[in-house]
Amino acid sequence: MPAVIAPESATVLAEQMNEFLLDMHTAVYNLMLPQLVETFAFGLFTFLIIISSYTIVNKGLKTWANRIMLATTLTMYVVAAVKWALCFAIVWGDFATVLPETLVLGASNSTVAAGRSNLSKLIFASQVAIVINILLSDVVVLWRVCAIWLWDRRVMTLSGIFHLAVFVPFICVLIDNAEQILGVKIRGIELNAALRIVTPISLSIPLALNIWATGMIWYKARMHQRLLALDPRFKSQSVLSILVILVESGIGYCVLWAIYFASNYSALGTFGVCYQIIIAQLTGMYPVIVILLVARRTHGFVEKSWSNSAILGLSQDFLAATPPNSSLPLLMAISPTSPSTSRSFLAPAPPAPEVHVPPRRRME
Repeated sequence: MPAVIAPESATVLAEQMNEFLLDMHTAVYNLMLPQLVETFAFGLFTFLIIISSYTIVNKGLKTWANRIMLATTLTMYVVAAVKWALCFAIVWGDFATVLPETLVLGASNSTVAAGRSNLSKLIFASQVAIVINILLSDVVVLWRVCAIWLWDRRVMTLSGIFHLAVFVPFICVLIDNAEQILGVKIRGIELNAALRIVTPISLSIPLALNIWATGMIWYKARMHQRLLALDPRFKSQSVLSILVILVESGIGYCVLWAIYFASNYSALGTFGVCYQIIIAQLTGMYPVIVILLVARRTHGFVEKSWSNSAILGLSQDFLAATPPNSSLPLLMAISPTSPSTSRSFLAPAPPAPEVHVPPRRRME
């Protein structure tokens, strides 16, 4: 004899089924699909980090610059790997625990909410991983600019201000997320009103930072191009080619940041959700891609020391420099030149003495 379901139970079951279908749709498009995209991005990152690490190690780790670059890229890869693992755990927990709970007859909304709250710590940890990779990527960008500008104090000061301006808003956002996601109230800090301004700032300043850094490198590239045109002794185009690579890659990175900013404030649908998930992978891949592009252009030379070099400055050291060679350290993708004691090739040459030659007489 078939079981008879009370009308009240049938209504509750129908409501739970509708909730399950809605949650399933949300989980597929906001969790599973972005996780698949991030898995592909993480696989690409793994492939690139293996090649870049081999490139640096194969040419030696005698210079502190190459050691720092290797450590930085590996750190960013580890953070990206942790971020991928956390997102995988979130997807698994949602599909294995939360969604089945919505089908249990008589389960209340509080029960489902309690299951989702167990994933809150993983969500917050993944956000911390994103912030770490963003800050590390900005450090690499600012370091490169300071090196190209010969550690000019003004450039270093602006770089420090930029990085502080990136760091503080992100910390404020993480504090607010800790209060909302984890339910932790930090005494003495009230961010509800300020977050309307802080959140857009935390996303716009990295974009402004990369635009500024790319513009500074572009200016140096233009100056070096003019120097190449002024003096024929500069036979090598390696330095200019490397600067062009840095400018082009910087423009591409600015475009990526512009899309990330738009994905947080525009209706980009599933694409926007996926893009926000993979930003930790993209920020980690950027320095690695630059290393590989430079290695391809310079055949992987990393023998030159970074600390005793100076290039592309507008100082007298550069004006008296010998033509640059093609041995480039992989750290920040620029080629050092050593100052010489020769006279500046841009200095005006002394006027040549005039020699008066009398006209020849015609022979009659």
